[in-house]
Amino acid sequence: MIDKCPGQSNIVRGPQDVEFKCSKCGKIVEVWPPALGVKCPNCGTWVSRGESCADWCPGGEEMVKQCLGEEKYKEWKKSKAMAECCHHNCIEELRSDHEKILAELDKLEADPAGYAKEFLKFTEEFAEPHHHKEEEVLFPALEKKGIPNEGGPIGMMLMEHEMKRGYVKELAAGKIEAAMKIVSLLRDHINKENNILYPMAEQVLTEEELAEMGHRCEKLKDKK
Repeated sequence: MIDKCPGQSNIVRGPQDVEFKCSKCGKIVEVWPPALGVKCPNCGTWVSRGESCADWCPGGEEMVKQCLGEEKYKEWKKSKAMAECCHHNCIEELRSDHEKILAELDKLEADPAGYAKEFLKFTEEFAEPHHHKEEEVLFPALEKKGIPNEGGPIGMMLMEHEMKRGYVKELAAGKIEAAMKIVSLLRDHINKENNILYPMAEQVLTEEELAEMGHRCEKLKDKK
């Protein structure tokens, strides 16, 4: 370890927080320096403490290694890799998409006729790309892991995607009664994905695979 951090004159000294609340389940999780975060022991969600000076050290990783020492340097590298992995986790991204879709469904239910136009725009720009992430990235990966399409959960989800597209066409044609069909179908659909399909995916796919799929979802989103 080096005797003095080259950036320590810029450091605001004081006690560091070590307890952080999990954004998903609310459990208090201890994250000790130099770790950037840990997985919540209750639900598995990545809980981050934010950046450390090692992340912006002007001396680069060699200086970080000298500063922290071999053991803590390895902890920092591992924690940084986990943070990057979980940040791009495909399933977490899809769950986040669901929260936005559910919020739009609430608006559509409250005012089917008045909100139909806005909802159709949202569907085209956000909900439909979400379905493409599943159809082009998640579902093929699950099939490779042995989860069946025909007669299985993937086939059911694909069928419901097509049902939703049919209802959207009806809504676009002015059939306002299709709005409640969309609301009912998608709420049930999202519930099944969040509580059945996505946990199943997390069991059969590794963190590395989920991270790689997250990057593919980003590229797909950019392309769309």
